[in-house]
Amino acid sequence: MVALLLSTTTALLANDILVLGGRVIDPETGLDAICNVTTEGEKIVAISEHPLEGDVVIDAIAHVVSPGFIEMQSHGNNIGDYRMQVIQRVTTALELESGLVPIGDWYDGQAKKNRPVNSGASEGRVHSRIAASSETDPLATVDFFTDAQGRTNWKSDIANPERSERIMSLVEQGLRGDALGIGVNAGYAPVYGHNEDVARAELAKKYTVPTYIHVQYASIAVPPSPARICIYANQRTVGVQTGVVNGGFSVRDGELVLDAPNGWPIRIAVAV
Repeated sequence: MVALLLSTTTALLANDILVLGGRVIDPETGLDAICNVTTEGEKIVAISEHPLEGDVVIDAIAHVVSPGFIEMQSHGNNIGDYRMQVIQRVTTALELESGLVPIGDWYDGQAKKNRPVNSGASEGRVHSRIAASSETDPLATVDFFTDAQGRTNWKSDIANPERSERIMSLVEQGLRGDALGIGVNAGYAPVYGHNEDVARAELAKKYTVPTYIHVQYASIAVPPSPARICIYANQRTVGVQTGVVNGGFSVRDGELVLDAPNGWPIRIAVAV
């Protein structure tokens, strides 16, 4: 369709909006050219290097025209946060690194807001660990996470079988619904043990969802956390995983990731 429109030499019928003369970039198709864009309602109906017409004309000369950006690590879930993201050209804000539990409650709360952006979240293992360690029901709020910062058992205790079962049960509830994967904020809860990590990987495989991981600080995991990510991705065929790498990430860890055998399903997004 893009190729056909680019070859059109006559002006098309008027549409609602004409975005005129911008540098149009579309990562999906590889388009990067000076073009005109027209919209009808909420849909783009034409992209062309040749003249188009619209009822409202937006002069985009010397500007970039692109799809809205997707923010994958969005911890602000209030209207003020979303408005700030719109200013930064974000149109989809996702809470993936930490996630939330119960995910259904969070989506219900989001639906009541007059949000200027799309939103989504992963099912949060940190929230599940906090609930299991305190023997309470989780709340799908940022406060539930911040209020637990004074306690250490959910951060540094390896869960016994009973507690681990509850953690995974809470995570799985969201995976049966609309969770976009599993959020593993290991930077805040670095000690969770081999068995819990394998159980998490098995859930990701069972529901064919990605895992979004904030690795431990300063390589405190043994084996180092990026290596652990690779190992479990490979053993469990988990699929794409996003490791959020913090400032304490060492050169040695980076080499472990870069030297991983071809075919290991992992992507690393670096946050400084």
